[in-house]
Amino acid sequence: MIVLSLFSPEELEELRKADEELDATFVQTYEEIQQSHKRDKEARDRRKKKGSSHADREAINAKYRAYYAANREKRRAYRKAYYRKDPEAQMARNKAYREKNRELINARQREYYAKHKKEKQEYAREYYKRNKEKMTAYAREYYHRHKNQRGDAST
Repeated sequence: MIVLSLFSPEELEELRKADEELDATFVQTYEEIQQSHKRDKEARDRRKKKGSSHADREAINAKYRAYYAANREKRRAYRKAYYRKDPEAQMARNKAYREKNRELINARQREYYAKHKKEKQEYAREYYKRNKEKMTAYAREYYHRHKNQRGDAST
């Protein structure tokens, strides 16, 4: 490997000695440290994008909400047409996402169920009360349809 240098070996040695001398005698005062921190903070503040304050962000979010509210039906129609154009591709994308993120999805479902367990149980109870006859008839029909497959000769 060839290394090209802007300095001759003698000049490099002089630079090294000057660096050592500076490092040995350099002392930074408290005021200099504070000024350095102040300059750093000003540089960070200048670098921040316009609209990063909370009030600006709220105004931007309000504009987005207003746009989405005004164009809700138009956007819904566009999405519907997009998914109808190639439903197989959409199903493939959904399936790939579910396979890739299986643990995340399962964790979300467990969290949701834990959070809404009482509501779900109450809903199931109410549903059973409202549809008791229909569910009993379906269970009876299912039993008779599958009785021979189980090898259950009774009844």
